[in-house]
Amino acid sequence: MIGNILILLVVIGLVVLFGWLTYRAVRAKKLWVKIVGGLLAGLVMLVLTAVAFFGGKELVTVYSPNEMPVRDLQVAGTPEQVARRRVSRQS
Repeated sequence: MIGNILILLVVIGLVVLFGWLTYRAVRAKKLWVKIVGGLLAGLVMLVLTAVAFFGGKELVTVYSPNEMPVRDLQVAGTPEQVARRRVSRQS
């Protein structure tokens, strides 16, 4: 579990890094850096954002599943059932 959370944090850190790189590329002075750098860094950031989102969603699903409440079952142990069980254990 700790390993999965660490990997998710690394992916979130990469999303922040590539978001910053996209911002820097768009604010660059050279036009080719704006276009190529902005598109590539933005695309990588979007892919990593999707990986982080779905990875976090699956972590929540795996480590905190929705459990059905256990029903309170009442079993009546009649003398016939107890005798039948004793006979089956002896054979």
